[in-house]
Parts: sequence; C-alpha cells; structure tokens
Amino acid sequence: MENADGRCVYEFGDFRVDAVQRLLSLKVDGRPLPLVSRAFETLLYFVQHHGELLDKGTLMKAVWPDAVVEENNLNQSITAIRRALGENPGEHRFIVTVPGRGYRFVAEVRTVTAGPSGAETAPPPAQSQDALAKVDPEVIVVAGADRRSRERLAWIGALAALTLALAASLIFALRPSPPASEMRVEITTPPTTAPTSLAISPDGRTIAFVATFEGPSRLWLRSLESGSARPLPGTDGALSPFWSPDSRSLGFFAGGKLKRVDVAGGPVRILANASRGRSGAWSRDGTILFAMLGTPIFRVCDTGGEPIALTQLEGQPGSHFAPQFLPDNRHFLYWVRGSSAVSGVYVGQLGSSQSRRLFDADAGATYMSSGQLLYLRQGTLFAQEFDPLRLELTGKPYPVAEQVATGAQGAGVSVSGTGSIAYRASSAVARRQFVWFDRSGKEIGTVGDSVSAITGLSNPSLSLDGQRVALYQLVNGNTDIWLLETKRGVFSRFTSDVADDVMPVWSPGGDRIVFSSNRTGIGDLYQKSVTAGGSEERLLSTAQTKIATDWSPDGRYVLFNSEDPKRGSDIWALPLDGNGKPFPAVQTDFEEQNGQFSADGNWIAYQSDESGRVEIYVQPFPGPGNKWQISTNGGSQVRWRRDGKELFYVALDGRLMSVSIRIASNARAPEVGTPVMLFAPQLGGAVERADFRHQYIVSADGQRFLVATVLAGANSPITVILNWKPRPLRFEHSSSTD
Repeated sequence: MENADGRCVYEFGDFRVDAVQRLLSLKVDGRPLPLVSRAFETLLYFVQHHGELLDKGTLMKAVWPDAVVEENNLNQSITAIRRALGENPGEHRFIVTVPGRGYRFVAEVRTVTAGPSGAETAPPPAQSQDALAKVDPEVIVVAGADRRSRERLAWIGALAALTLALAASLIFALRPSPPASEMRVEITTPPTTAPTSLAISPDGRTIAFVATFEGPSRLWLRSLESGSARPLPGTDGALSPFWSPDSRSLGFFAGGKLKRVDVAGGPVRILANASRGRSGAWSRDGTILFAMLGTPIFRVCDTGGEPIALTQLEGQPGSHFAPQFLPDNRHFLYWVRGSSAVSGVYVGQLGSSQSRRLFDADAGATYMSSGQLLYLRQGTLFAQEFDPLRLELTGKPYPVAEQVATGAQGAGVSVSGTGSIAYRASSAVARRQFVWFDRSGKEIGTVGDSVSAITGLSNPSLSLDGQRVALYQLVNGNTDIWLLETKRGVFSRFTSDVADDVMPVWSPGGDRIVFSSNRTGIGDLYQKSVTAGGSEERLLSTAQTKIATDWSPDGRYVLFNSEDPKRGSDIWALPLDGNGKPFPAVQTDFEEQNGQFSADGNWIAYQSDESGRVEIYVQPFPGPGNKWQISTNGGSQVRWRRDGKELFYVALDGRLMSVSIRIASNARAPEVGTPVMLFAPQLGGAVERADFRHQYIVSADGQRFLVATVLAGANSPITVILNWKPRPLRFEHSSSTD
C-alpha cells in the first residue's frame, strides 16, 4: 500500500508508479523511465482511477487545473505514456480509447509496500531539450494550425499582450480597480448533531455536511452554484467528511470504517478499519491521513489497505486530531488535545514519527492557498501568515469569525483551494437533555440541565440503585467522567486526569466504575472507587484501544471492545480474579460492539454488521455456542431488562424496540418474540454511529427509559466567506435559505 516513508506506490504490468517521487520505473530493477511532468500527471490520474471511463474534459481539468488547453495537449501526454510503456501503435494494452467518450485505463493496478528489495528508487535522469520538445505537454498549442501559422499567431499575441499590458498599467495608475468585496452568505441546512462535520470542496463549488432529515443522519451536498442540496446514498451515520484533491470524491467515517464515495454516484468503498474515526485529509499523491479518538494519526492509500501509525502518543498524552496537508504534500499539521503542556498545533512529516509543536490553539489549523493558517482560540477564528518552508507563523493574527462551533475533535471550519471559508457558529450546536419516558413515549420528567450535544451526556451508565448516572463530557478542554444525581440533577466530577477519560460502566455493587483512558498513549481500562478519595487502578493495558461496555452481574467479568485498525472491533472479556487473562467473547472479521450481559451472566447481547448492516445478536457466554439474530430490520444499542425477560434496542430508523426473550435453564436456544415498537426517541443520528455505546438507560422493571434526548431547535446554518481579506471584521451577513 505504502512504502517505508509513507508514499503511495502503484504497480501494473511490468511498471511501478511512485506518486511522491513523480517516477515511472520498471518493477524488476527499478530503472526509471523518462516521462515529462504533464504526461506523468496524466498517467498517475489514470492509475488512481483505473477501470473508470474518463472523458477528455475531466482529464484536462485534472492535469491542467489552472490553464486553458487544447485536446492536442492531452493527446501528446497519452502518446508519451504509450511510448514509455512500450505500446505498439494500435495495441492499447493499458489505455483504451472509447470513441466519442474518452479513455479507460484497463490494466490491473495494485498498491505495494516497498520499492525493489526495499531500496529507494533513484530520480529519473535529466531529459534532453530535444526529448522535452517532442512531447512536452506544457506547450499550449492551437489545434489545426501549422507551424508557421502558430509562430505568426504567437508573435501577434505577444505584441497584443504587450500593448494591452501598457494600456492597463496606465489605466490602473490613474484609477486603481477596487478589490472584490468580501461577502458572507448563510446557507440553511437540515438539523445536525455533528456541526463540525462539514467540508468545502477544493474547487470551492460544493459543501459536504452531515445532517438529519426524514430518516437517519447522512452526508449531504450543497452546490454553491445552483443552490441545490441532496443527500448522498450509502452514507448513513457518516461523520467528518473530507474531499479528494480533484473534488470528485469524499472520504468519511461510518460504521467503524474509513470509506470513500464518488459524489457523481457509485458504490461506497471501505478503505480501512477506523473505529471512532473523527477527521481526515487527502493529498494529491493518493495518501489519506486520518484520526480516531485516543489514537495517533494514521495513514493509508486512497485505494485502501492496512493503516500505519504516523505520529506517536508517547510524550503527547491525549488525542491527535485534524490532520491537514501542507502544500508540499509531505508535511502535515495536526492538533493534540490534552494537557496545557502538550496541547496545540503540531507539524509532522510522512516517513517520520518526529514532530514539533508550532503554537497553542483550541482546535486544528488549516492552511490557505493565500499563505495563511486558520486556527481557533476561545471561539474566535484567526488567520496568520505562515511560511510553509520554514514552518513558522509570521506577522500578526487577524480575526476571521467569532463564536465558531467546536467539538471534542476540532472546529467546524473548512477552506477551499480558491480561498473560500466555510464554518458553523456555536449557536448552531444542538443540545441534549436527559428525559424520562414511559413505554408509550410520554415524557414523565427531566434530569439536570441541557448541555451541548457534542460535548456532554455521552454514553450514560446507571447505578444499580438508580440514584446516579455516570457519563463523560468535555469541560474546559478536558474530557472526564462525571456523575449526575437523578433526583437533584446535580453534576459532580469523578475523574480529573489531563488525558481523555471516557465510557464509564458501574460495577454491580455500585461501589466502583470502570472506564477507558489514554493516559499512557492508548485507551487502557481503569477502575476507581466511588467513595471519597477513592483510588484508581489500571486493570488492563494492551496495544489496542479498549472500551468497557458492561460488568457481569456476579462481578467476575468486564466486557470490552478491543479496537484495532488492523482487525476492527471485537468483544473481549476481562476476568477480575487477578489471575485471569482477557479472552475473546465474540471475534470475527466483522465489527462487533456494545456487549451486554444477561441477568444471569450466561448470555451476552451485542451488535454486529455481519449481515451488511448492524443487527442485534445473542449468544452464550463464555461459550461455546451458536448465536441468534434478534433484530429483524437493523438495530444497535441493545440493553437487557434487569430480570432478563426482555431486550431493548434502537432500530436504524430511530425507533426504540422491545423483544421478549426466554432462556430456560441449560437451554441451547432462546425463545425470541417478535420486535415491537415502543416509541421514537430523539437521538439525533446516534443510531447509526458505531462509536456511540448507548444513548438511553432502562429502569430495572423496563417501564421507564432515561434518554439523552436531542432538543428540537432551529436549523443549523453554514456561513461561507467569499473574497476574505486579512483585516478587522465587520460581521455582516446576507442570507440564503434555498
């Protein structure tokens, strides 16, 4: 997939294409094959889109994005490619011409991990001027003109250009043309609980965002030229979209995977395992960087493969988020969320685990093609000049926007290659409120105050006596476990480490809580007593991120998800007798999550995407034994009633479902009833997201449900800044509601 220094390398036939070194070579001995720049760019685009029918306009726009060219330029490039690949006239083993429609690269392409014998390949030899003159696609030609005519046109054009330049200089000296005025446009979107999940395309024409409208949350596209918006099929539960450099594809996270989809249509492709994926960046060399909760930055090729860790958490406790490539496509920015000593914007480099801190910020930084970095401090978005060679900020910062929305993983800001800026304001962030409902969906009470949907009330766990809820939330830049009294609605802090403490689970006796924390650089399991001054203890440390999901009724086992970018998510059990080793309870090639013990501890219920969508299953614990599917039309967030006679889960359309279940003593198979709908809680897109453990709690008798409800509110506008200039702001908006 990638070689040792992080490059994406492609192979087909007898040839190898190195996207970073801009090198075409032979696989057998690494001998470079001369190919001028535009011809190589054309070949690289063919290889990265092999099998697709590419029309001439698409190819020319991809290879000459900033120039007006004729078809002859493309023809020269393709001729040079065929000559370099040794194709005989009319042979077309690699590039097939489809008359009247375009071209298709038909060779089988695969990605590799290293150069021949692991050695670095040498750069191509310098080409002679004669060779360059023969096929150089940088030369802009006029179709249908002979050499003498082209020379005469060139001289006439040069003379006309000189005359126009002199005239223009006189006009501008007398009356300078005013610069284009800055404009701020508000675009209304459907509601969202993921306001930071937005991205403007590199060509500045389209905004991708996450929203919920008449169904599950998914990716939407909003054209800035036509004003139309549409959902993208196959993107249910998506988060954190990011664009390909050519503005034709989107990367995003859903169902514990990193995925990509072409915006013009086509199947969604899985690129890598990415449980709790949060942000990504896509280079023109075909490298994707992505971040997950509690992990370093990973890299993978845009054709898929096994992720490789790129940064290191040692010395930077916290989480690494918001990777952004710099113009050389080798260096990249990322943001560390952690203690004040380590949090801030860092710069790293492909092929190296070394990085250095650049400056303090409250979210990730974004590079603008005009030479500034955008970054956030205390809700204000600033821009400051940045030297991409010396990797230093210069000059003074200028405010761009105020009250910008932020979440645990970064800010809701995106920049196009044309300099347009898109962001959401903090006022667009939805809020959650704990609400008690009966089985019919009637509201019977609330607990505590409402909080931001992206910083609090996440994945609650109810104590056995029903008096306290353990949850985690982000407060003052620190993610910790908090306790909420169900009667008084009072919050109290339970942990205070500078690392991320998340996903609490109560012990059956109500005296301890187990949780996950990345204090040592990875998500390990800890437990802490709830008594005043209770001590903390690390229960389990492995190379994988671990998330506790339940504690057995007899107190002997803790169920947890073991999440690995190589394997995905499996369900494991940790014996608490002090001598036992963790063992897999459910381990397949699919994503299994959210294991829950039955009342007697002899069965577990969980969710898996084995069927192609998430469904609910039960199976014996610790096994062996068969599994039985419980849900009939998709489901997640399963919970048992305290007596074990009923299961609850959330269907993929957001409805809370009930299923009667009877498991006789020593029975080999459960008796399962037909799922029945209870009501539709407002979970705000949490149904499809694999990184949500649960957003509701069931009372002991199964008659009441405490739900982290998303409160109804206004739509969530996205502000687009056109023609931004680095100067003090006047916050003036024009509105667009179509």
